[in-house]
Amino acid sequence: MPKLSDFTKLEAFCVWREHQGDEGQNAIVSVDKKFLKIVTRGDKPLARWSVDAVRRTNPGEEPAIFTPDDYSAETIVVEDQVMVSVLTDLVEPSYRGSLQITSTAGNWIKFLTFLTIICGAVYLFSDWFASQLAGFVPAAKRMEIAEDVYEQLTRATDIKCDNNDIEAALTRLEKRLFDSAQAELRLIGSGTRNAVSLPGPIILISDTLLEISDTQEVLAGYLLEALLRAR
Repeated sequence: MPKLSDFTKLEAFCVWREHQGDEGQNAIVSVDKKFLKIVTRGDKPLARWSVDAVRRTNPGEEPAIFTPDDYSAETIVVEDQVMVSVLTDLVEPSYRGSLQITSTAGNWIKFLTFLTIICGAVYLFSDWFASQLAGFVPAAKRMEIAEDVYEQLTRATDIKCDNNDIEAALTRLEKRLFDSAQAELRLIGSGTRNAVSLPGPIILISDTLLEISDTQEVLAGYLLEALLRAR
């Protein structure tokens, strides 16, 4: 098969069409390592295509039709077999490379889509996953873990509910909200703006949450939400 390196200069007659439906214009096509140039038979420039982007639209058929890229309506029809062979030799490697790049990009898109779905599922069903995993841990062990977490939090926030008035208030709130649920309320220092649920269930209230809750009803909403998470 002839190759471009076999020639000092290579050109051939062709029919150039600017778009579909165009009657076409007799022209001359020449090619080098970078560009395919199309001129009229009077040597007036018509087009210049990058060799790396050129595609053959009808592989295996005659006459050969080439286009400057995958999206252009511009074409040339070439009957000269030497020119067809050289252009095909130039076009096929770059076309295979573009297919490989497209395939690789497609695989990455599929992977990222799958990863997005998985992350979304974990986010949406995180509470369900946590409850399922917690079911494998014995109740006594869960309570032990909850007490350890509470002790660590009270050390970190430097506050623990040792005030009798506060304990009495928390007990009254427990009976009002969680009488049938058997939840226990405990106080921790500033930090979280939400109630935190631990196995038991133990519901932790921060002094920050007490400050931002204008009414008992607002505080109760935070606590009930934490209880639902704990179930």
